[in-house]
Amino acid sequence: MNEFWRKTWLFTVADFASLLLFFVGDYGAILFGFFIITQLGFGVILCFSPERRLFGQSLLAALGLFLLIGFSVCSLILVTMSYH
Repeated sequence: MNEFWRKTWLFTVADFASLLLFFVGDYGAILFGFFIITQLGFGVILCFSPERRLFGQSLLAALGLFLLIGFSVCSLILVTMSYH
């Protein structure tokens, strides 16, 4: 496994661990949103720097995987609940 995928999976696990912020209290959703927006911003900014491009690409790929897996799981939950 090369460095890109190792960092990508590490950040993806960190994204899913950040879901625990919802249990912190009233501001958990705000912290989670801030975390996701910050990851997107840093990923875009770091992609322009040649020496940090791999790190930025890993952040963006991890965010994409997190959103893809998250929306897939939510869709499956809604379909299996037979909610009309």
